[in-house]
Amino acid sequence: MNAVNPIVDPKELRSALGQFPTGVTVMTTLDTEGSPVAMTASSFNSVSMDPPLILWSVARSAFGAPIFENADSFVVNVLGKHQVDTSNLCARAGEDKFANIDYTTGKNGCPVIADTAAFFECRTWRTYDGGDHIIVLGEVSSFQYNSDVMPLVFAQGSYAISAPQSPTADAQVDLPEDGFLSSLLLYQLHKAYSFYSAELYPLLQSKFDLTSEEWRILSLVADVKHVNISTLARLVSQPETECRDSLERLTLRGLLTCHEDDSTSLTDEGRIFSDKLFGFAKQHEATALQGLGAKEAGSLHASLKTLSIGFNASSAV
Repeated sequence: MNAVNPIVDPKELRSALGQFPTGVTVMTTLDTEGSPVAMTASSFNSVSMDPPLILWSVARSAFGAPIFENADSFVVNVLGKHQVDTSNLCARAGEDKFANIDYTTGKNGCPVIADTAAFFECRTWRTYDGGDHIIVLGEVSSFQYNSDVMPLVFAQGSYAISAPQSPTADAQVDLPEDGFLSSLLLYQLHKAYSFYSAELYPLLQSKFDLTSEEWRILSLVADVKHVNISTLARLVSQPETECRDSLERLTLRGLLTCHEDDSTSLTDEGRIFSDKLFGFAKQHEATALQGLGAKEAGSLHASLKTLSIGFNASSAV
C-alpha cells in the first residue's frame, strides 16, 4: 500500500526541520555571460569519499536555479561565524552581491569567498529532480579549510555558532579553587550561560508560549520601539525569512504591529504582555543571583557590560 502524504504547513515543517542544525554555505558559479552568481544554502552534505562527492539543493523558484542547474562547475563556500551579513546578502535576489564581498577566482573559474571556514571547488556531476527543488551532485576537485575560523551554524530558525557542550550533571567534579579552569573566564562564562539559558528558555516556552527567538524580538522591540525588520533580523541573529515568520506569529497573537515602512512596534496588548514577561525574567534572574548580595549582583552586571564593550571595541579595530 502506498503511503499517503498528509497536507503539512510549510512554515511548521521548516520549523521542525530547523531542529536539525546545519552549516551555512554560499554557493557560487558563473552565468552564461561569465558573471559571478551567489546564493545562500544550508542543504550542503557529504555523499562519498571515493569518488569525492557532495550535494546540495536549490529551490526551483530561486533566482539562480536555472544557472546552477546548467553550470559545469561551482564552489561551496562554508561561512564563518563572522559572515552573517554575507549569508543574508546572498539570500536576497536582485542585488549585486559581489560589490560587497571579498573574493578571488578559483581554479575552476568560480568565485571563492575570502576568510571562510572552508571551500570546495566542484565539477557538476549530475542533477536530479527533487520536487520543488533541484538536487545538485558535485565532484570535489579542490578544497581548503581554516581550523581557526569557527563555522556559522543555522539551528531552530536562528544563526548560531558551534561550541563545546557543558559538562553533564553526573560528570561534575570538584575543581580546585586555584586550578586552571576555575580561574579561566571563558570556561566560567560558558558554564554559567549554559545552565542559566537551559532553565530560562523552557520556562518561557511553557509559561508564555514563546520561542527563544520571539523572546529576543520582544525584548529588542520594547527597547528600540520602531525598528526596521532587516535590522531586527540581524540583532536577533535570524535570517530575514525566519525573522518575518517569528514576527507573523507575534502579530497573530496581537503583540506586535508591522508598519508600511517595514518597521515593527509593540501593540498595547504587547506592552502589557511584555511587562509580565520581563517581570518574570527579572524574578528568574534574582533567583539565579540569590547567592550574591545586591552590591555583588550590581558589580557583576557592571563588569559584564564593561567586558562586552571592550570586546566590541577590540573586534572593530
